[in-house]
Amino acid sequence: MERRDLFGHMALFGSDLAVVDETGRAWSHKEFAAFADAACASLPRERCLIAVQASNTLRSLAAYVGASRAGHAVLLLKDTEGEDSPLAMRFQPDFLYTLEDDRWHPRQSPSTAGLHPDLAVLLATSGSTGEPKLVRLSNKNLVSNALSIAEYLEFAPGERAITTLPFHYSYGMSVINSHLATGGAIILNEASLTEDAFWQRFEAFGATSLAGVPHSFDLLERGGFLAKPPPASLRYFTQAGGKLPQETVRRFADFAERHGRRFYVMYGQTEAAPRIAYVPPALVKQYPVAIGVPVPGGAISLLDEHGAPIDAPGIEGELVYAGPNVMMGYGLKRADLAGGAELTELRTGDLAVLNADGLYTITGRKSRFIKPFGLRIGLDDIEARLRQAGIAAAVAGDDTGLQIAAVAPASAEAVADLVLRHHDLPAASIQVIQLPEIPRLPSGKIDYAGIRGMFAARAAATRLSEQRLSLHAAFARLLGHPDLGRDQSFASAGGDSLNYINASLLIEEHLNFLPEGWEQMTIRELEAIPRRQAGDAAQQAGPSKLYFLDQVRAALMLLGIPFHAALAYIDFPWIVRAGEPSAFLTGFADFISTFRMPAFFLLAGFFAMMFVDQRNAMKWWRQRTVQLGVPLISTILLLNPLMMLAYVLNNGSGTGVLSGWLSRLGTPGPHWIEHVWFLIFLIVYTLLLALPYRFGRPDSVSRMASAAGSLILGSRVNLALAAIAAGVFSMLSVAVLKVLGMTFIFWNMIYLSEMASLLPVFAMGCLLAARREYIERFASIDGPAVALALAGTATLMQIHLREEAVYRALTFFLVPLTGIYWSKILLFVALRWLDTPNVWVRKLVNASMTIYLVHMVIIVFLGAAFALVDLPPVGEFLIITVATGVLSLGFHQLVSRNWLLMFLFTGIAKGRQSRPSQARNEAHPLIPGPLSQSRR
Repeated sequence: MERRDLFGHMALFGSDLAVVDETGRAWSHKEFAAFADAACASLPRERCLIAVQASNTLRSLAAYVGASRAGHAVLLLKDTEGEDSPLAMRFQPDFLYTLEDDRWHPRQSPSTAGLHPDLAVLLATSGSTGEPKLVRLSNKNLVSNALSIAEYLEFAPGERAITTLPFHYSYGMSVINSHLATGGAIILNEASLTEDAFWQRFEAFGATSLAGVPHSFDLLERGGFLAKPPPASLRYFTQAGGKLPQETVRRFADFAERHGRRFYVMYGQTEAAPRIAYVPPALVKQYPVAIGVPVPGGAISLLDEHGAPIDAPGIEGELVYAGPNVMMGYGLKRADLAGGAELTELRTGDLAVLNADGLYTITGRKSRFIKPFGLRIGLDDIEARLRQAGIAAAVAGDDTGLQIAAVAPASAEAVADLVLRHHDLPAASIQVIQLPEIPRLPSGKIDYAGIRGMFAARAAATRLSEQRLSLHAAFARLLGHPDLGRDQSFASAGGDSLNYINASLLIEEHLNFLPEGWEQMTIRELEAIPRRQAGDAAQQAGPSKLYFLDQVRAALMLLGIPFHAALAYIDFPWIVRAGEPSAFLTGFADFISTFRMPAFFLLAGFFAMMFVDQRNAMKWWRQRTVQLGVPLISTILLLNPLMMLAYVLNNGSGTGVLSGWLSRLGTPGPHWIEHVWFLIFLIVYTLLLALPYRFGRPDSVSRMASAAGSLILGSRVNLALAAIAAGVFSMLSVAVLKVLGMTFIFWNMIYLSEMASLLPVFAMGCLLAARREYIERFASIDGPAVALALAGTATLMQIHLREEAVYRALTFFLVPLTGIYWSKILLFVALRWLDTPNVWVRKLVNASMTIYLVHMVIIVFLGAAFALVDLPPVGEFLIITVATGVLSLGFHQLVSRNWLLMFLFTGIAKGRQSRPSQARNEAHPLIPGPLSQSRR
């Protein structure tokens, strides 16, 4: 049998890439053509009607391409449509390829009806009555449109399209046709745009284009696509399948222009195979509502209501398209497939106008068609179907869904179910109201505008209550408490430092502003606050929303990885020695150690004070103890033994690795809490915070804290005196502990002297949270503050390892003092330049607990491995740092997929949401990492 033209020349492209299958294997054009031919070798040589369950998988694509190459007419079905589907029952394909068993199924009684020689592909039209109805496309239709698309999209060598749409849908089919027919490639993919797997596949195989319907672009925008640079391989992206809001068009056009990419807005219908028009990228921003100009080889005209041509710009008429891609005609039954071409032009049913620059714009539907989710649906057809079922109804709608006014006693559920049986729409896109009668105009015609107004009014009336309900539900998901009561506050329900930022964003979305003191307000009180209108003057002013704290916490967490990696190259005993000591890396570690943990504990104190449940402080402390204690125990039992193994491997053992490891496991000591000592500190510190509220009057405690904070921030001198007092407290406490012989307790595991030295910094953070404005007043710098921070750091770097009593005393004096002033500098920088929400920073912070717990294990094993090679220390350090970051994030991804692992390594049994629109968010208070304890 003679080969068809669409895919008949694939072998001529030889070794050029044609397909990347779902396993990642690459197929050249020559290889894939042979594979497709073999997949269809069992089909008869006589021309048949072949049905294929279309799926973005290798064998389904091969069935389509192979059957087309063999000259058969191909009916593309959904992957759920089988032999008993309406289309298969009505059109009686001779063979059906099914995905489930990957084989061809012959029809029991083959049809005797003929097939027209030009017939190549049959697609179900997505509109009209929902009855089986096919668009008959010839090889000429398909080839001309594929070449036309390749021309206006400016195909270049190496084009690779990733599948984002099913190819039983004409848009998805056109992507495959245009690439394979012109020597390009298809990257097969079934993952959603919202899944990490999609973008990993996109980048791994160098996709050059992205195709989407309006819903796809909504997902892209909500997923942060516009907030970051596009993948390096992306050349252009296209949109069709319905109208995209002009604001969205402009945002994507701006994005494309900013990053040197092309953005095409396109228009088409299945009946045109499918592309009719496109907007050149250079004109998209100027004409965001236009459908553009005809595709190469096509022509567009407008006809008035009498069928006369419209030549003048600005006059509305029905859009008519002519070109070699206009379908042969419709098919309503098998016998229709023997007919030839019936049309030379396509009456689209869309109303449009031509502007002065030669671009067309759709203005409405001539026959009341809408196109939600890329599906063309006739509103009159739905009304007729409802009438056939005995339901009196009027149907309105737009490209977002259907609005149906049904006359009682018909129930909303019955109406929606009937529509869903015939149209593949999301249930949420169908709205139904019951009315005593259909609204009509004085002329007797149905008042569709009035019906749309009813739905708009109902939506406005219910929007506030829906927002309030969703606020409660979102808080429950955010905190991992499905039984959360409305009389609980964020603080009383166990809100933590990370979720402060997430919760503040959530409240701002619902109320359009952030109320003062919302942390202690009950959900019921928050729900009672009216939503502010955009532009409200009261909304525009106000303090920072503390987004800058996210940036500081992320920076402290990230510093933990290079800090611990550097410890493997210092001239001081650590867990492992990765190579020769490096003066540079020793200085780097010494510098970071002077401020990282003090800054962390200041932030920890700030958030602890902000979230303490003043009326039930001990319950709050117990919740915090569980959240901190579970990861502490899990790390001690599951991860720290691995670090002991790395220690033995690196340092050797006279009795062998196993014996040495068992010996270390059987010996109590600080190696059991190597990098989780600070969790113990936090449990103790939060207990000290809770006790005054438990045994005193909460209001009095808060007033005293507020007064102390006001006094400290009253002047630079007062702050300096407070910092000196913190140093004196640290120094004297350490001296007392030494006299009592309690510098270390519990087999030297808990370093009480360090706990005492960091307590004043935690307390300072508590005082800064007593009033909202204190943290912003603190986050300021001047010459003396910078000088004190630098002088303290320089001194500590010189003396912190000296054992003489005077140097030890000075060290413990300077630790809190220097930490306080470095915290001022870090917070000033973040408040000045970084006080905006950042989704990527929040994701990093969300992963901080699991990153911190595992990163030390990775570092010590990598350090032990690098001890066996001889590379420059700084080079090894950089490799260890980067590899640890990547592997730690991977560990977090693994943990976040299992509730038990989440509980063990975060202390949280359920995933949390960083935004109300997200399905899951893994969260825990930020854990930047330890300092001096890990140096011991």
